[in-house]
Amino acid sequence: MKKLFLIVAAIFAAGSFSACSDDKDNEINPNQIIGEWQLTHSVGYMIDLGERHDYDKNYPDEDGAYPVYTFNNDGTGISYWYYPSADADYGDPFTYSVSGKTLTITYHYDTPEISHLEIKKLTSADLILYENNIEAEFVDTSTYKKIK
Repeated sequence: MKKLFLIVAAIFAAGSFSACSDDKDNEINPNQIIGEWQLTHSVGYMIDLGERHDYDKNYPDEDGAYPVYTFNNDGTGISYWYYPSADADYGDPFTYSVSGKTLTITYHYDTPEISHLEIKKLTSADLILYENNIEAEFVDTSTYKKIK
């Protein structure tokens, strides 16, 4: 009986040290967002006049166009659509911050527009953002790949 108790205690002790992952595995490194990100997939829905419209779209689209976000290391950025046939890209400047798993983007129009996005994944190559905008009546999960 004593041997059985010691074996169970040893297994429990070994499991105690290896069972839990470190919280640092789930932390976001805000510096990894710096760079240029191409939208590759967007899925969600929007509500227009009380009617729900689902979407599931891959990019580049049929014309080869895709949205791009550029995040600079000084908290500024620009978003634009890349069109293969266009000579110049028009962009919307913004400021941003990362706090925990929240990316806040502020467009400085006449009336500032602020988006709070949940960072589902951020690595040196991949970015997945989730937005549940109740006021604008849409939900979106967007997947990006780093291009610069």
